[in-house]
Amino acid sequence: MNFSPFSKPAFASFSSSLLEAERAFAVSPALCALSCRKALEMAVKFVYAAERLEPSYSEELNALMSDWEFKSLLPSGMIKQLDYIRRLGNI
Repeated sequence: MNFSPFSKPAFASFSSSLLEAERAFAVSPALCALSCRKALEMAVKFVYAAERLEPSYSEELNALMSDWEFKSLLPSGMIKQLDYIRRLGNI
């Protein structure tokens, strides 16, 4: 993994979680999955704040990722990859 592009101050709200996930990769796959999910949740909330999106009905990660406005911001196919990280980290 290489999260160095996210080390910029603009991403400070979730960059520490990304680095934690990167360090966890060498320790434990399960810990890495949990850390990646945590980083994903923080990144999704960052996008909501940056784009001034309002959660539809819940602030749970699944609900935030299912929102059509959020999905419309992502490249085609990316939501499936993000959902995989979410589900893997829910273990």
